[in-house]
Amino acid sequence: MYRVLYGTSKHIALSIRAGDSYSKIAKVISVSIVYFNLGIGEDYLYHGKTHFIGKTTKEEIHKDSKIVEKMKLLKNTNFNKIAIYPEYYLIQIDKYQDV
Repeated sequence: MYRVLYGTSKHIALSIRAGDSYSKIAKVISVSIVYFNLGIGEDYLYHGKTHFIGKTTKEEIHKDSKIVEKMKLLKNTNFNKIAIYPEYYLIQIDKYQDV
């Protein structure tokens, strides 16, 4: 898991140069096909994303949330700041039952 995080972080850091606008940061989708048991979970396919959840309200900020819609109106932009965070797919081959 550390290596997956390192790989996505490194790719993000390499996608932008000093002085560039942060809007140039590349969206990263990481697909890890592992040929060993991770030692966690029973499924063969996992998907993960970054989530932001309010500590007191439990409100989740996601691409379709009211908060993001308000941000778009205030900044008059179509850019979805939540969609830029990396997504991770983990495929555990030893648990994949030829489905």
